[in-house]
Amino acid sequence: YRPGACSPDWVRVSHRRTQPCLVGGWRATGSSPVGSLLVGVLDRHGLAYAGRVGVVDDDVRRSLGERLAAVAAPSPPFTARPGGGDAAGARWCEPAVVVDVDHLGWTGTGLLRSPVLRGVRDDLHPADAVRSP
Repeated sequence: YRPGACSPDWVRVSHRRTQPCLVGGWRATGSSPVGSLLVGVLDRHGLAYAGRVGVVDDDVRRSLGERLAAVAAPSPPFTARPGGGDAAGARWCEPAVVVDVDHLGWTGTGLLRSPVLRGVRDDLHPADAVRSP
């Protein structure tokens, strides 16, 4: 530590947690059929909306587009409809696809803080997507 100065010895590290989530809907972006996912976690009432997660990898977009189209649904599976404009232009699906999401914690309203998609979890069942602290 050097008083009054930030030296290169200081490294900022974010403590990110991983949460398995269920995909309940998606939104297209530009020419991509899947630009972001609307995800949720199971609680005692059903599927609670947990936020919107961007999808940046083109291969993942294509793969998810096919999987989600196969389980498309006419209405949202969440216990409460997503707010804040997240539902605008969304397509809904049955909560059958589990994804891993990195995040910096939970907001006071129950949403993931700074969520980042890690990938699809074929090794987990939908019942495994329970909110962790």
